[in-house]
Amino acid sequence: MWFPVVGAVEDGETLDEAAVRETGEETGFEIGVVGPPLFTRGFQWVFDGTAYDQEETCFLVRISGEPPTDGRWSEVEKATIVGHRWWTVEELRCTDEAVYPEGLADILERFL
Repeated sequence: MWFPVVGAVEDGETLDEAAVRETGEETGFEIGVVGPPLFTRGFQWVFDGTAYDQEETCFLVRISGEPPTDGRWSEVEKATIVGHRWWTVEELRCTDEAVYPEGLADILERFL
């Protein structure tokens, strides 16, 4: 399963601040600002036996084409994530792999 950079908003953070922090933690890229929000959605999921009812806002962020790094991953991320990479819209559209959120290629295409 593949998904974009995600994470929780910490106490006192705005959504934009959380997106900047999570991008750094999960990719190694330090960004100053995020772009426009692409969407907000609610969904439920289960991780390690715990059910979550979550709302997420996904932002457009532009960075260089260098590969992401895992140097700031948490221990849980290191234990559960088996790979990371950048995808083109066409690669997202053509893959047989599970990509979340569903329809991500169409969402990105509207903004790029």
